[in-house]
Amino acid sequence: MIFFAKRDKPCATLLEAMEEPAFLFAPDGAFRACNLPGAELIQRIYGREDARVTQYDTLTKVLRFNSRMAEEGDCVLFGETLYDLSTGRFEDGILFRLVPRREDEHLLRLSHALDLLPWGLITINRRTEKPTVLYCNQKAADILQVYTANMVGFSVPDILRAFGLSEDYLSLIAGSDQAHCDHEAKGEGKSCWYRFHFIPYQAGDCCFMVIEDNTETKIREGQYLQAQRLEALGQLAGGVAHDFNNILSIIDGYARIAKKTIKGECEALNYLDHIMQAVQRGSALTSQLLTFGRHKVTRDKVIDLGRLVRDQEPLIGPLMDASIALSIRTEHGVHVEAAQDGICQILLNLCINARDAMPDGGNMIIDCGRSDDGRAKIEIIDTGCGMTPDVKAKMFDPFFTTKDPGKGTGLGLSMVYGMVKDMNGEIFVSSKPGNGTIFTILLPLSDKAPAVHELIEPPDGKIHLNGFTALVAEDEPDLLNLVSGMMEEMGATVLKASNGSEALLLQEQYEGAIDLLLTDVVMPDVNGVKLAELFGECRPNSTVMFMSGYPANGQMARVKLPEGALLMPKPVDFEKLSAIVKSVVKGQNDNLKDRWEALTGQWRSA
Repeated sequence: MIFFAKRDKPCATLLEAMEEPAFLFAPDGAFRACNLPGAELIQRIYGREDARVTQYDTLTKVLRFNSRMAEEGDCVLFGETLYDLSTGRFEDGILFRLVPRREDEHLLRLSHALDLLPWGLITINRRTEKPTVLYCNQKAADILQVYTANMVGFSVPDILRAFGLSEDYLSLIAGSDQAHCDHEAKGEGKSCWYRFHFIPYQAGDCCFMVIEDNTETKIREGQYLQAQRLEALGQLAGGVAHDFNNILSIIDGYARIAKKTIKGECEALNYLDHIMQAVQRGSALTSQLLTFGRHKVTRDKVIDLGRLVRDQEPLIGPLMDASIALSIRTEHGVHVEAAQDGICQILLNLCINARDAMPDGGNMIIDCGRSDDGRAKIEIIDTGCGMTPDVKAKMFDPFFTTKDPGKGTGLGLSMVYGMVKDMNGEIFVSSKPGNGTIFTILLPLSDKAPAVHELIEPPDGKIHLNGFTALVAEDEPDLLNLVSGMMEEMGATVLKASNGSEALLLQEQYEGAIDLLLTDVVMPDVNGVKLAELFGECRPNSTVMFMSGYPANGQMARVKLPEGALLMPKPVDFEKLSAIVKSVVKGQNDNLKDRWEALTGQWRSA
């Protein structure tokens, strides 16, 4: 601690009575004594307890050097207090005091409050030949990347140049009325948007410049406008697709009729085959249009996203060239409510795009897990050619493609965008030319557990259907209860209908998936074949099995069954029914692979 040097008792009493820092020096400037506030101030400046003052001139220089305020008159700023430097010279020495300006404390608090504002604030002196800065808050200094202390006296033309503004804007600063302007400042690889307000005050001597950073707002506006544009295009695409499907159906129907009327071999049959193939390609195109328009054709269910992505590795791998290294990282237990085929289409589309962006090879990573904000995340990362800002801005537009003619429809990414939005998700893209591309898809997590579809085959030969649902349609009540009981014994959830109309109503009301329809062939009102046709339109992924006491076809058949239909002859035997159901369940996995092959076939030919 610094206490007093040798001094008279009256001097010591005087210093100790002062609340502000006070120092006593000899006539020649040598230090004699100081009070406790003065000692604490010196310790704070030097940062150690043994700090000492030797000369008057040294103390005043140290105080001014360590002050946080540019000198304006004889005052210094420490902490939140502004002090006037008061020097009293007497015959016996010098009394030096730091007298706080009590009336300025509220102004200091206001200054600190201005530093917390989200806008840049700059006070400009217009009395000088070139306008200069009198004051700026912390936000303005951060925007300009200049220390606050160095901003005082800064040239305003230099500030304008830092934002990319010409000196023509000096006329707005010199004007007598308030003025506003918006400006886009382009930097390295990104743009920032600012709104400037120029407000004259103090009889025109000064101008208050307010800087609003509107970058985030502009980005959100762009995303909103893009979403609106895509939504409108989606509605248009949906309407066009529905009408186009009707036209394709007519073309395909008349082509098939014409083919049946032609006898023998002729060139016209080949032409009709080409017409029917073109109809199939057009049908695939309208299907993508419907998906982009967010016209749902499949039902959502809870799925384990990581498991689903991992299961696609054997199917995605063959699509990659030998020069592309594929890596899949997944986290189990990430549950989302979505259409399984939709997730598969998104993966396929993005993986094919990543492959095409790496004609000379590279690395592709599929990363699936939880995001930092508590959502499900799928990232597809490639080391390909990347995208320019212009391409990135248009990539979700329908029919926009950078591929050569005949190699892409331009609907792939728009379809992905539509499906992600339909799942209440978001899609983000990070890409630079030459630095690859990252597609990030975020989906809401589901707190439900996915239904487990599992065929269990215990040693006793019986099967157990874990998570499967069957709809049984039979107009004979006893037989309906018998077959339903057999399916329940196998572990399936059973829906019972006494006729075809009731079966259609049940499937409409049931929100979950129906894996198997077991229907009697001969029923009043709606027979089994008509029921299977209508049921298949509503639930195309379900399997249909017929039950009948009549032959499937021939003269004895009451109703002709479709070719290749599954038939369970009556009387229904548990062992036979179990064997057929087992083969059906195992075949569903093959059907899933067939659907994947169909999708990949379309992309290979695109």
